[in-house]
Amino acid sequence: MAFTACGPPETDPGALRGDDGSALYGDGTWAAAFSHTNSYGWRPFAVIRVRAGLIDQVRLDAVDAAGNRLRDVESYIEQYRLVSGAQLIDALAGFEQSVLTRQRAGMIVPSGTIDWAVQYDLLLRAAIGLAVTAGSGEGIQSVATVATAGPYLAYDDPDRLGWRAELTVVYDAGAVAAVSFIETREQLDGTRIVKRDTQAYQTRFGAFSGTDSATVSAALADRVVGLDLADRVEVDVQSGATLSSNRFGVLIERVRALRIDASLPRRWNRF
Repeated sequence: MAFTACGPPETDPGALRGDDGSALYGDGTWAAAFSHTNSYGWRPFAVIRVRAGLIDQVRLDAVDAAGNRLRDVESYIEQYRLVSGAQLIDALAGFEQSVLTRQRAGMIVPSGTIDWAVQYDLLLRAAIGLAVTAGSGEGIQSVATVATAGPYLAYDDPDRLGWRAELTVVYDAGAVAAVSFIETREQLDGTRIVKRDTQAYQTRFGAFSGTDSATVSAALADRVVGLDLADRVEVDVQSGATLSSNRFGVLIERVRALRIDASLPRRWNRF
């Protein structure tokens, strides 16, 4: 009677190897997801499977607050095509194939998809990092969470003088790290001017309020830097800048509505 050993599979000849000659990646399923939805309303995630030291499966997807999977929402995919000119599903397939071919993160990015490519590259690096750690025998953590940095963008409609408020918020380690608040107006020739850079406006505004737009914007930004914005923020009205202060408060709420801890699908980190 013959007995067959049931030990671990031999390392695939195509597997990447470490300095000691052993497989660089540990076998298993490794996954990474962002902590919150991005400015498009999606929470991306990435999953890889390693067998015999070789990445043999890759899945890139995302979920929204309602539980919809990115690949299933044809309306968003079509809207993305109209805006960027890119076929998002084809791009995702290309990203996945790139990892299978190269056995590492980094990809050729089709025109119009740099926003998604950057996000998935971060996730793939995190997931592959788990595989490397497992390969070295230093850990068996299978899921990584990557803090969603943004940027988150929000803007409102122009006021009666044509000024539109625009807010950009960037996170780091779960807290607001940087804020840009500007008010712009479109000119007849299609160009946009920034209120704080308009000397005539600043002269009138300074005479009325005793301050300037740049100082007001900085004071408003300081109110939220360092916060996670999990709860509603009461924005202090800056002296002489009631309208700008109120607009800032409205846009902060819109950013809060964009950044959601959407539930990941059941068994999202499995094949």
